[in-house]
Amino acid sequence: MQADLLFVLRCCLAITFLGAAGGKLRNRRGIVAVIEELLPIADRHRAAGVAALGGLVALETALGLGFVIGVRLRLVALAAAASLVLFTWALLRLQKAEWGHGCVCFGVSETATRIGWVHVARNLVLAGASGAAVMLSGTTAAEPLWWRADVSLLATALAVGVAAALVYGLVEALWQVSHLRRTEPSAAAARDSG
Repeated sequence: MQADLLFVLRCCLAITFLGAAGGKLRNRRGIVAVIEELLPIADRHRAAGVAALGGLVALETALGLGFVIGVRLRLVALAAAASLVLFTWALLRLQKAEWGHGCVCFGVSETATRIGWVHVARNLVLAGASGAAVMLSGTTAAEPLWWRADVSLLATALAVGVAAALVYGLVEALWQVSHLRRTEPSAAAARDSG
């Protein structure tokens, strides 16, 4: 049972980290803007922002592949949890600075979404999943995902991943609608006064 749960967590986390790395590569300009907001040196030196982007993509790719391969799984899961806590701190900092753009965590799709508590909650859930993988990796033998890839486990991992993505998409859409309702009257008032 624990090995099956660990398999599902590893699949979901691998897809999440690899998807985030791919999204950042598709929208390099957007993530460099976020990095420049967080790191003042990157704002002054463009090469620092590009280097930070490369490091971030390399980290997320390594974590995603680490979950797939399973070598040093406990260390990979611990690094993933620590990274997600750091990413959550960055989101909170951007939210406090009233960053007017999205977090661009997964690429272009989030550029229009202002950073909110739904993004922070997403990262905390992923950090919790990584923490669970840390605990479970000590009780089962680590092996590449394809060694345990029977049809029922793959179907379960796929169902959990799709359900989590749908729930997150629904929550984020509801958050966006509620945010639009709060900002619409002030925008209308500004047009009327001008």
